[in-house]
Amino acid sequence: LFKGTIGGTGGGGPSGYADQVHSIMERLMSLPHETRIHPGHTLPSTVGAEWEQNPFIRIWRGLDPEGDEPCRVRGQDATLILFGPDYDGTHKAWVRFPDGRDAIVGGSQIER
Repeated sequence: LFKGTIGGTGGGGPSGYADQVHSIMERLMSLPHETRIHPGHTLPSTVGAEWEQNPFIRIWRGLDPEGDEPCRVRGQDATLILFGPDYDGTHKAWVRFPDGRDAIVGGSQIER
């Protein structure tokens, strides 16, 4: 988890995405909302701020809809679920492949 975004899952193996969602939603987001989070790459945040403002968490909570835009990722067809901000001013993308796998990749890997 980074302030306003999340990490990529490219190196996490077949369960990288699921492990990340579980870690964020079941562990971090279960902490009191005033709990301060100190990510390695960005300024601190709080559980409450991420709960309310992080676009990935908002979709996981069912507050915002998933996207359905077709795209390509490293030459593979996929669906763009979310094209959101990244900690360094670029973008992070949540994609779903035709076989049902989800991944979080750098926005520069997306062909729209």
